[in-house]
Amino acid sequence: MAAAAWNEAGTYQSAGEYADGLAIIERAIIRYEKTPGDDLTRVVHLGSLHLRGIVLASRHKDANATADHVRKAKALAERVTGPDVLQHNLTFGKGNTALYELAAQIEMNHPDKAAEVAAPLLKNPPSGLKPSRVGRLAIDAARARLATRDLGGAEDALKYAFHVAPQMAEIHPMAREVLRVLWTLHQRSRPELVAMAKRSGLAS
Repeated sequence: MAAAAWNEAGTYQSAGEYADGLAIIERAIIRYEKTPGDDLTRVVHLGSLHLRGIVLASRHKDANATADHVRKAKALAERVTGPDVLQHNLTFGKGNTALYELAAQIEMNHPDKAAEVAAPLLKNPPSGLKPSRVGRLAIDAARARLATRDLGGAEDALKYAFHVAPQMAEIHPMAREVLRVLWTLHQRSRPELVAMAKRSGLAS
């Protein structure tokens, strides 16, 4: 039931109907909290619902709902010892929660805070995350750094994304947007930036 709500809300998220998706998530959380149990499966399911809530609330620009979902997800993540856990196609733990918090700071137009959150994560990525998730972390860090006019830092984060998840980084729209902006800001003399632009089809 939790996985179904997570996926249903994701459909609304993809359509940009954030308020409706958030309503689905919040109803599912209320129902789930009323069911008995206190095992790891329950933590993963409930935590994953809150992670989806973070995305929907931050894109809906609802600061209170975003903060509430972040707080509850982080509390649940503390109960996951070791790497993030995958159950029923839902991944939850401290690592994934940190990535969602980072993305939320960007969506809420807090690039300074996002860059601050990203710095330690890039130096020591959370264990157990797939390369694609670490790559997404680097892309979000690049977005935050670009927004704070840290062009060199944005390029460094993109290079890390291309290192850990090259195929994803080449086609990811957010990575391509950061590359496009760096490219137009007269960074063409930087060989590694040129190489990434060529791999993404932004330069010949």
